[in-house]
Amino acid sequence: MAQSNRKRAADSIRSAAWQGAASTGVTGAPFGDPPLSSQSAGAASRRRTTARRASPAKPSTNGTATNGARKGEASKAVARAAATTERTRSTTTHHAGAIRSTRAAVRRPQSAGSNGSGESTAAREFYDTVAEAEDWRENPFAAFRVGEKLLDRIFSGSFEQRDPDLIREGLPISWLMATLYFRAKVEGLENIPDVGPALVVGNHSGGNYIPDSFILGMAFATYFGAERPWFALTHSAAMAMPIIGNLLKSFGSIPASRENADEALRRGACVLVYPGGDIETYRPWWKRNEISLAGRKGFIRTALKNEVPLVPVVNIGSHETGIFLSDGQWLCKLLGIDKSLRIKATPIQVGLPWGIWATDFLPRLLLPAKIEIRVLPEMQFKRTGPEAAADDDYVQECFDEVVRVMQEAHDEMAAKRRWPIIG
Repeated sequence: MAQSNRKRAADSIRSAAWQGAASTGVTGAPFGDPPLSSQSAGAASRRRTTARRASPAKPSTNGTATNGARKGEASKAVARAAATTERTRSTTTHHAGAIRSTRAAVRRPQSAGSNGSGESTAAREFYDTVAEAEDWRENPFAAFRVGEKLLDRIFSGSFEQRDPDLIREGLPISWLMATLYFRAKVEGLENIPDVGPALVVGNHSGGNYIPDSFILGMAFATYFGAERPWFALTHSAAMAMPIIGNLLKSFGSIPASRENADEALRRGACVLVYPGGDIETYRPWWKRNEISLAGRKGFIRTALKNEVPLVPVVNIGSHETGIFLSDGQWLCKLLGIDKSLRIKATPIQVGLPWGIWATDFLPRLLLPAKIEIRVLPEMQFKRTGPEAAADDDYVQECFDEVVRVMQEAHDEMAAKRRWPIIG
C-alpha cells in the first residue's frame, strides 16, 4: 500500500511538472518519448538501483569457502543486473539511438595523432589527467599558479561525471520548482542544431547560483533528451561550492579552458560558455540589463577554429535573484586573488540572511524573479577556420556583432517587463 501511494505521489508530481514544462514551450522533444514521462524516469531509477545492488560485497574473512560462495553469488548478480539493465535501456530510451548515430556521424576520422583505436591522443590525455591521474604535474590543462592547481586538483569535473540518468530523474521536480518559483519560460530551442556540436554563448547572471543555467540545461535535456551531450565551461571556484559544485559536475560542468571546449566540440557535444564570467555575473543591479562579455573574445576563436555553429542565448530575470551593489574587482586586486585564484570579481551584495556582505560563497535566499530565456538563431560568419580565428581584426568584428545581436534581444525582452522581479 505504501509503495502504491508513493508511486501515485510521484506520478502526480511528474504530471504537474510536465504541465509546467509544457507552459515553457520545451516539450516538443524531437527524439522520441518525453524524458519527463513516468516510464523514462522510472527506468532510469531502476538502472541506478540495479547498478548499486550489483556492486560486489567486500571479501569476508570468515573462510575461503564462504568467500568463494559470496563471489559466485556476486558474479551471478552482476550478470543478471547487466542483462536487466540492457533490456531496460533498449526498451525505454530508444531515442538515445538517434543521439548515438549523431555522435558517430560527427566523430573525427582517425588521424596520425590517434592511438590506433580511433580515439584521439588529446581525448586520452584529458581522461588521464582530469578524470583519473593523480600526478597533476603532467596535466597540460593545469594552472600555473598554486591556487589554480589546488582548485583544479580538488574540484575539477570531467566528461565522465555528467550523469544523464540523474538529469532525467531530476527533471520533474526541477521543472516543478522552476515553474512555481521562477515562473520559467524558455523559447527558441529549435535554433540549436538537431545534431552535431554547437557553441552556445550566453550572458552570465545571478552570481554563483546561476538559476538560468540550470533552467537552460533542463530545457535542453527535455527537448533533445538527456543522453545528448551538453557541457558547460565553469570556473573551478564555482565547482568548489558544497552541493552546488556536485550538481554542476553531474549536469555537465567541466573546467573552463579552450582545450576542454575544443575537445568537447570534437566529441560532438553542445558546449555552453559564459564569456563574461565572474565580471559579468556580479555586475551591479543597475547594470542588470547590459550584455557585458568583459571583452573576452576566446569563444569567437573557438567557434571559428572548430567551424561549429555559434548560437547566442539571452536570459533576463536571473540577475534579479540577487541584489549586487558592486562587482568587487577592486577587492580581488587588493586581496591578490585575481592572480592567485583567477577570481577577478567578488560581489558586495545585500539580501537574506546576511544583510550586506562580500563574496557569493555563502548560502543566500534567491529572490523569486521571473526568468525568461531566449535562444537566438545561429550566427552566420563570412569566414571560418584557423586562419579566420587568427585574424584579430576579424575576431573583433565578429565579437561586436554577437554583442550587438544579444543586446538587441535583451533590450526587447526588458521592454516587456513591467517590474523587476515580478516580470
